[in-house]
Amino acid sequence: MDGRGPEFTRRDSQLRPGELADVYLLGHEELRVSVVAALGDERLEACRHRLHQWADEYRDRLWPVGTPEYLLHGYHSLLLASGDLGRAVDLATDPDRHDRVLDVSGGDALAVDEITASLRALAGCEHVDLAAMARLAVHRDHLGSRGLGIPAGLPALWAALGFYSRAVSLVRSIGSSFDRVGAFRSTAETLFAAGQAEYAHQVVDHLVEVAWAQAFVVQRAVDLAMAVRIFAKAGEFERAAAVAGLTGHPGELRAAVLDVAGELADSGAHGRARGLLRHFESLAAAEDRTPARQARELADAAHVLAVVGERGRAREMAKRARELSLIPGDPAGRAAAALAVVRCLNTLGARRRARRYARKATSLMALRPDEYEGWILHGAVLALIEAGLLVRGRTLIRKMADSLQRDVCVEALAVAYARRGDHHTAVHLVAWSGLDSRLVSTWCEVALALVRGGNHAAAEAIAFDLRDRLIHRLPNPNSVLLGSVKILCAAGNLGEAEVTALGAAEDGLRAEALAVVAEALVGRGMNDRAEALLRRAEAAVVGRVAVGRQAEGHIRIAEALLDVGDLRSARVIGDHLPELIQRARLLHAEVAAGVAGEDASVRLIELADQMEDRNQAARVLTWAAEALSRTGDVEQALRLLVRAEGQVKDDWQRDNVCGAIAIVLATAGEPEEALVVTYRNGMSGWRQLLEVLPAVGEPALARELMRQVDSSISAGADPGTRMLRADLVEPFVAVGDLRRANDLVDDLIEYLRATPDPEPGSGDSGLGELAGGVFALRDPDEEPYVVERVISRMRRAAGTIDYMNQASLARPLALAWVRVGNLDSALELATMVTDADRRGDVLLDIAAALLQEDNRHEARPLIAEALRLGDGRAWSEVVVKVGRFLPEVVQAVGAEVVVLVQRRVVLDAR
Repeated sequence: MDGRGPEFTRRDSQLRPGELADVYLLGHEELRVSVVAALGDERLEACRHRLHQWADEYRDRLWPVGTPEYLLHGYHSLLLASGDLGRAVDLATDPDRHDRVLDVSGGDALAVDEITASLRALAGCEHVDLAAMARLAVHRDHLGSRGLGIPAGLPALWAALGFYSRAVSLVRSIGSSFDRVGAFRSTAETLFAAGQAEYAHQVVDHLVEVAWAQAFVVQRAVDLAMAVRIFAKAGEFERAAAVAGLTGHPGELRAAVLDVAGELADSGAHGRARGLLRHFESLAAAEDRTPARQARELADAAHVLAVVGERGRAREMAKRARELSLIPGDPAGRAAAALAVVRCLNTLGARRRARRYARKATSLMALRPDEYEGWILHGAVLALIEAGLLVRGRTLIRKMADSLQRDVCVEALAVAYARRGDHHTAVHLVAWSGLDSRLVSTWCEVALALVRGGNHAAAEAIAFDLRDRLIHRLPNPNSVLLGSVKILCAAGNLGEAEVTALGAAEDGLRAEALAVVAEALVGRGMNDRAEALLRRAEAAVVGRVAVGRQAEGHIRIAEALLDVGDLRSARVIGDHLPELIQRARLLHAEVAAGVAGEDASVRLIELADQMEDRNQAARVLTWAAEALSRTGDVEQALRLLVRAEGQVKDDWQRDNVCGAIAIVLATAGEPEEALVVTYRNGMSGWRQLLEVLPAVGEPALARELMRQVDSSISAGADPGTRMLRADLVEPFVAVGDLRRANDLVDDLIEYLRATPDPEPGSGDSGLGELAGGVFALRDPDEEPYVVERVISRMRRAAGTIDYMNQASLARPLALAWVRVGNLDSALELATMVTDADRRGDVLLDIAAALLQEDNRHEARPLIAEALRLGDGRAWSEVVVKVGRFLPEVVQAVGAEVVVLVQRRVVLDAR
């Protein structure tokens, strides 16, 4: 410092720029270092102490309106940097503060970032505080569920209205992965268009981060390609090239630039389209392109040239594209190229030539449709429609065997007729198709085409018919109402659209419909009204918890609380479960734990009588019978069991109900009758009965049950039968019949050696179940072939859709390695699971096995890593898999859930 005092710089509030007070910072990093050194540790500690007191004052006041920005964004980072993890965890798990951050920033992204940072810091500690990490995971789940109802279009609309920071926070808070990527794109493009590149970069960088975390390579590439297109459209080619390099596809940048050039040309931005096309031509083309793919590129480029006025070059490119597209081979590429060539010729005004070309390009597919996959025929139909050959397109649609692709083609054909002004044929096509799954979207597309053709009255008639008549007949009334709102907005009837949106009964649907109306208002420059509707939409969903999504986790923690003796907390959670079956399940847990009231059976019967699902009711009746049996009323319990067995309607529910019946009979002193029930119902519930027979002193009956189960499984050689037999190995070991267990394992190994593994992406081969049977008896060193088979399959599954099966492949082998003391191999196998959530599940299984051996030292870091990696449900998985070994974690989680449940009740009452 030079004696003039420290220099400060001022910047806008990061939470609400232009609304909240500006923030002051030291001018540069060297100055900050100098100030820290000048103050010294003692004075810095005194300053921190005063800061903590300041924060505590606002905490005690429940973080009121006007809480300083630093305490909501910045203070937590200081706590982590200074190593004050206890205070950091308390701050990051404070629901009142979460609500204030939501109110100020517009989303939960900042709160989630603090939780993530806290989990990372705790996981790196030498002595891991699992209770603190589990508390953080509970709140991460809670905040994630608050974002599930946010309409995907909401963030971009806030950006369009100038609320840039709010838009960024909100888009990162969207809980549905299905909606999130599209929301990232619309928000980033709106921010770039508004000149807010810094905010746009935050959105796209987060999109890239989310995409890179994808275990499925195809989906990762799609999401990264979206980021490439966003950057290309903004003219940021260096960033676009950097992201394109992550996709693993050398031509991705070139394809993105050409795609965006076409989009800009069609929207009238001809200058920008020319610039992008020049950049496209400067990029090297992929060397492995087929003639058809070259044709598509040339046709797309020619279309851009034709739109921007360079028709001479466009004609030359179109001619070359036609020639290349007709070269045999690559049918999928040829179908896509045909559509691009027809579109290009239409743009050049050569409609007659486009029709001749379309007939020629699709003639072979029309003659032999059975030789082509549905999505290839879909491309051919679209080319015919684009050429105006609607009758020929309809003829090809009739020949399509793929019903899904046929429905998509019918929608495109109906829209084409609507664009021609032939409203009656379009309506007839929709009726002719008989497609319920796409009926609403087809009506909407037809109506929007009518609007573009100037026939607003016909479009509005469709909207009113959807809203007033079809909404009562179709399986998804929500999509019907939303479709009618979109049509009314497009037709310009915003008043009726708003009335329809406000009439939606469900909060999420009302919010989505209001966002559609707000978008139409923004397009007409009615920003004040749009902002008012957006705030109403937000009020309906933002900050609201998806109760149903969390119910399973709440049941799990309530059951675990019963196991550790905390009946009060368990009942607080149970009182607020949304479904009858969930409340009955928890009451049954009280019965099983021996802490239920004397009226438990009566309450369970009452719950069963209220249930419309008779299968669920039957299961609850078995729980009531168990409660009666425990109180000594065996006769009444047996009458209930007869009633329950008679109510089971679905085979898939029979296993649960019959298992419960058998358990009640066995524990009531009727083990032989339990066997009869199991045999009478095709061995349904045999596994539950097997677990209880030794406990009631009937090991001989357990062995008899296993013999009957074994004989009930056919001797077939199909994969399904082999998996059923693999499932018998562990039970045979449990009843002491090692001879039969060994025979089964030998048969499994022989089958594996004789059966090649399917290609990746072809689905679950059942290898995990088969390996589970082998390693239930044998050690990994004894069966190196099976070990190598599992590892090879896991490697091949990485990046394909089969990544979802990696955890089931890894689990039996990892646990077998733990059993023989080879923890390093088990952990190495777990690291091969590419999906973070599933990898966490395997780590928890390994940790549970270690805790079973009282090896807490090596188990605790694995649990910490699972909590750090996991998604919202990680805390409940911890409770289920290792909660019985860690009562302090169960108590900590239970306390947080009770607070959140009670808080939700208070907020809902307001």
